[in-house]
Amino acid sequence: MSNEITEQHGFTLTPSSLEEAMKFSEIISKSDLVPKDYKNKPGNVLVAIQMGQEIGLPPMQALQNIAVINGRPSVWGDAIPAIIKSHPHYEWMKESFDEKTMTATCVIKRRGDHEVVGVFSQADAQAAGLWKKQGPWTQYPRRMLQMRARSFAARDAFPDALKGLSVAEEVQDVPQVKDVTPQQPETQPAALEQQETITLDHAVFVIEGCATEEELREEAAPLCAALDGATQAKARDVYKAKLAELKQEAQA
Repeated sequence: MSNEITEQHGFTLTPSSLEEAMKFSEIISKSDLVPKDYKNKPGNVLVAIQMGQEIGLPPMQALQNIAVINGRPSVWGDAIPAIIKSHPHYEWMKESFDEKTMTATCVIKRRGDHEVVGVFSQADAQAAGLWKKQGPWTQYPRRMLQMRARSFAARDAFPDALKGLSVAEEVQDVPQVKDVTPQQPETQPAALEQQETITLDHAVFVIEGCATEEELREEAAPLCAALDGATQAKARDVYKAKLAELKQEAQA
């Protein structure tokens, strides 16, 4: 494996083959220092490192700042300033908070372009059904408002730096369908009717993102059950193919 240790850049993984990269990922996945999304999942480690490379994060920073949430790779809000500030067109970034209106504002200036403003207030959070929601929105409401304003501005000003990655704090708030048995769709809870419409593309995305049979049953099966007709049939075909693939991997 070709590894570099330089005074300027520290440790850099530069594998000469997929096999060498997988060996490195295997070692990292067994460490107690990696987040649970990567524990004993060398494939996830490898993908996270590659994603980190694309957005300018070194391997270990990528593992700490890229999370798999609801089947989607997402970057934590605190990593956003690090990513965009390393961009050659970055000029400045300013954040503020109005205590009276509970409004967070983030302004980002890209060199040669106009200022981009991201705003998120208590009123916005209430309209979105987030205010006083159990969890961080109850424990750290100001912080969550700040992260939303920051992500809005960053994604609008530097979409090329974030490469389309979602922001973790936003993805965590996306409603998820849980505890629904595919064989008994009539027993779905009433809360399901309040969820956003499930599309075939979304179901396929979640299915393909599952790394274990357990994840497939818990996260993807309910989505398949929420579909109907030909759309459900297509989703089930993708589900069965993914299940067969995971079984084969487990036997290898």
